[in-house]
Amino acid sequence: MKQFTSTRLFAVTSVVAAMLAAGCSEENNEPVGNASNAAIVTASIGKADNVTSTRASNTVWDADDCIGISTSSAKGKTNYINIQYKTDGSVFKPVSGAAGEDNTIYFQDTSPTEFTAYYPYEGVNGTKPGSNGVITRTLTVADQSTANLPAIDYLWAQQTAQSSNPKVDFQFSHRMSRIILNFKAGAGTVLPTDGLTYTLTGLATEGTFNTLTGEAQATGTASTLEKLPTITTAGQPTGTAILWPQPANSVRLQLTLNGTTFGAALTFPSGTAGEALAPSTSYTFNVNVERTGIEISKADIEDWTDGGSKDITLQEARTLTYDANGGTGMVNSSKVLEGATTTLNDGAALTPPTGKTFAGWNTLPEGGGEFYAKNSKLTMPAGNLTLYALWSGDGSTKEKPVLITDVQGMKDIGASDENRRKHYRLCKDLVLDNWEAIHCYSGGSSSEPFLGTFDGGGHTLTLNGVKGIRAVFGNISNASYYFFSLFANIQGGEVRRLRVDGQITADGTDESTYYYVGGICGYNLGTITDCISNVTVTATGKMDVLKAGGIAGDNSGGNIFNCYATGEIENTATAEDVDLGGIAGANNSRIANCAALNSSISGKNGQKNTRIHRITGISGGYIVNNYASAVLTASGEKGPDKLDGADCDAKPAASWWTGQGRWADSYQHPEGYTDTFTPWDFTTTWEVTDGNQPVLRRK
Repeated sequence: MKQFTSTRLFAVTSVVAAMLAAGCSEENNEPVGNASNAAIVTASIGKADNVTSTRASNTVWDADDCIGISTSSAKGKTNYINIQYKTDGSVFKPVSGAAGEDNTIYFQDTSPTEFTAYYPYEGVNGTKPGSNGVITRTLTVADQSTANLPAIDYLWAQQTAQSSNPKVDFQFSHRMSRIILNFKAGAGTVLPTDGLTYTLTGLATEGTFNTLTGEAQATGTASTLEKLPTITTAGQPTGTAILWPQPANSVRLQLTLNGTTFGAALTFPSGTAGEALAPSTSYTFNVNVERTGIEISKADIEDWTDGGSKDITLQEARTLTYDANGGTGMVNSSKVLEGATTTLNDGAALTPPTGKTFAGWNTLPEGGGEFYAKNSKLTMPAGNLTLYALWSGDGSTKEKPVLITDVQGMKDIGASDENRRKHYRLCKDLVLDNWEAIHCYSGGSSSEPFLGTFDGGGHTLTLNGVKGIRAVFGNISNASYYFFSLFANIQGGEVRRLRVDGQITADGTDESTYYYVGGICGYNLGTITDCISNVTVTATGKMDVLKAGGIAGDNSGGNIFNCYATGEIENTATAEDVDLGGIAGANNSRIANCAALNSSISGKNGQKNTRIHRITGISGGYIVNNYASAVLTASGEKGPDKLDGADCDAKPAASWWTGQGRWADSYQHPEGYTDTFTPWDFTTTWEVTDGNQPVLRRK
């Protein structure tokens, strides 16, 4: 076949086999072979009926191009395997055997016969090519030269004929995929006049071509084709690559000019089986190489005709810098292409500050950005990037917190008496599957509460299933209770700057026991401040007493400040007493500056007492400067909708935070209340974006 150029877009090959079946009939099925019934095979390359063709008429067969023809007849005898036909540039003729054997295809009877043909020819007459007709090949850089492209441009055709109508018109189609890259110098770059090469990564080079079905597909894993050639015409380098059809979710293009690497991702149309190199399809990209940026638009796609084009801007590689951030030593920076994936350094070359250990990398020095573990993968964003080392302390003080970067770190909080007293900071969002509330087991049925501090850092913990624990806490009573929450019991400790999402279902199995259910804490004797609970709480089964709230089940002797809850709270359990509240099920201490934005708080009444209200079900303490959504319904047959008419001022859910100084307004404190309000901090802790509910800043 003529040398492959970008103008060769679609080849339609008509192979006309005039099978003269004179003297043949269904009663005379003996093989025949003479000049009068020899197949006359011609081939033309051009437009055929029902095939779109633009410049295909410019493509012709080269002398000595060979195709392989096979035939099969379900009921007849015309069965040939891989018969080689060669063209002199216009007519295809069978290739004689080494001993002069006649390899012409003849009809052997009058039955319909199926013909298949493929290009380029491999193997020998009478034997299926490759392994049972399947050719396996690993594409190389050498294959992508202009002279060698025809050898990997697999074509295939199929047709049916019989002796009564012996004309066989083969319409060949391309079975591979093709990429055409037109390179152009952009701002700050000059392309060489000749010899420009490029690299494609993320593509499988090993694949198979089935000559029986025409299917071509990649079979290997992603690899790299380096230093692929281009041809320069009128000053513009153009690269053409023929590839195995395959998924193409991470294909990247890069080239190097004067020691500087440029690159970008190649994005393919979603209509081609997702992100994929589709068979018989050509993709054209106009690549603009400049130092300021790299943009690769989606390629136009057509059936191996005029493929159209899209523009690409090829950027210079970005710099990834590592900052010791208080440690000593140095990690070398690296060049990474935008959108490319790289493995991060393990930090072993750095010496930690005294008393600390390396915990990973963060995009912000205080740990409020995106966290990356050592040796993890990073996809390079636009622009240069600096990663800061994070150093985990021993937890002895708030200034030396233990940094939590995985689920095991969360579980370790309750692993020992020492751990429950430490200080912690969360460094990334985590999903907690089948979670057991944090507690420290101390022997028998006894457990101890959390005494330290837990700084969520503005991150989110998602409860994906919560298993109840049954424990005796001496600071509550000597009885055994059930706890469904993130923390079972906090005493003197603090949880702050944390969001908790998910769902808790407390399935009661003991009608003589208390159940404490809360999005953050079951039984609180500490402080919970600047937190969000988006936890749906549901109680089922049977129990003695149920205390359930969005933040805490029972705020017995603790403080809940500057928090809000949004999850639905519902009880379907059979219980003697039911206390439900948007913030806490029960309160005997302080709830201030909080908002209940729960969609609803409702459920089955207790057999003795039912207290269901918007902020807290029952209170023997203070509830000051709290709000609830005006659309929040807190239903229960017993007890008023609002605890003694003063637990909150109902405001529309969309405006309760209007004016970031809202919580600094002066309020009449209840008699005996001596605490000073700390307003919501919209400078360092909270922020409001796009009129939505406040979110926690990460830091």
